Amino acid sequence: MSKLTRDQAESFAPDSGTLSRGRKIAKPSAYKDIGADDRAIWGTALGSSDYFSLVDLSGPAFRCSCPVKKLPCKHIMGLMLLIADDPSVVTSEQRPEPLSEWLSKRDSAAKAKQSRASGEVKDPEAQAKRAAKREANVDQGINELRFFLEDILAVGLAESGKRTHDVWDNMRRRLIDAQAGGLANRIEKLRQEVAQGADTTEQALAEIAQLNLLCAAWQNRQSLTDAEQAHLRQLIGWPRSQQPQPDACLDWVVLSNERRLEAGLHSQRVWLLDPAQQRFACLLHFASVAAGASLPGGYRPGRRLSGQLRFDSAWSPLRAELEATNLLTEPTLASPDMFTQAASDNLLTAMQSVQTQRAHNPFAEQWPLMVSGVRLVALAGELALADHHDNIMALDAAFEAQLELMRLAGPEPCTLFMSTRDGRSLLPLSGLFGSSWHNLATAETGD
Repeated sequence: MSKLTRDQAESFAPDSGTLSRGRKIAKPSAYKDIGADDRAIWGTALGSSDYFSLVDLSGPAFRCSCPVKKLPCKHIMGLMLLIADDPSVVTSEQRPEPLSEWLSKRDSAAKAKQSRASGEVKDPEAQAKRAAKREANVDQGINELRFFLEDILAVGLAESGKRTHDVWDNMRRRLIDAQAGGLANRIEKLRQEVAQGADTTEQALAEIAQLNLLCAAWQNRQSLTDAEQAHLRQLIGWPRSQQPQPDACLDWVVLSNERRLEAGLHSQRVWLLDPAQQRFACLLHFASVAAGASLPGGYRPGRRLSGQLRFDSAWSPLRAELEATNLLTEPTLASPDMFTQAASDNLLTAMQSVQTQRAHNPFAEQWPLMVSGVRLVALAGELALADHHDNIMALDAAFEAQLELMRLAGPEPCTLFMSTRDGRSLLPLSGLFGSSWHNLATAETGD
């Protein structure tokens, strides 16, 4: 059995309350039949009712017979903490039948998912008919959307902002009926920006331009490569597909971990670095509050991550899914050199790279960059960043950790990992201050 550390166990807590409750029951008297092997740990939590808790370390994934939906629950957290503090409590390496069945089902599901990713089709003729029908539906939705956008520009943003919610909702529903859910979501985003008036005029115009570009790309899709068409379909609303083969890189570094709570939905954006090829990857996770779901833990900025990624797009590989890892793999600290070697040494060079990315994929929500030797300065009364050539860029208005950045950086140069949404302002997400890597991304905000 591999060694599970307390730090590793605590990193998987879905929230501080669950962690606190798990700590309280992390004692031998609170469990029986504790077992573990190289893949899983298990045990029965004792109480007014006994609950069987399971952990698949290869996922990781969690299961407990208690009624709590948010996992890992306190019983699982207590079990992991107990084993981390005292491995001698493990009395068996023989998997119980319920655990073996659960792991077998997970393995079968993983194989089925891999089969779908490889493009295996049981009935090609039926699939071709469904695909043609959907494309016809999307054609109709795209035509209606273009007229809708032209009308917005004809009457002006101010007048469009006065329209009732029903006008926007009707367009959104028509796109959903046309099986173009991705465009429907963007219409809702545009409605919110237009409704805010002059403060978001620039964002609204940029969104209209993006929607028009998507429409034009779809209507001229025959001139695009297969990879470009596959990416376009995902943006319009086709289910996310992944590359048939996982990426070759097995050694990543966690750069930042951002969690948000908005409109009843937890979201998590984890940025990773491939230090060998100096490229980035982004993991996105979502969890419904109503369903009691939780976001995955274990992503600690500044630590190395051993695992395979499967990217969504061959044309613009950025968003990915972590396909295989192990909770028991010790996440060692990345050396400061890994960050500085992957960073540009000035803002101008970094932004030239970003503009190349934007030209290649103008549909991305944000573009990543890392720059060394930047320092905080004032620009028109606001915080900004300057490099050693005195190139200056403003910070994104959405940046919420200005005081933390000032505390960590002070007047000294530092290395920052950032993203940009518009190519003109920067959103710091994490950074190297001295020899320590710190996360600056939002921990959790919202309702």
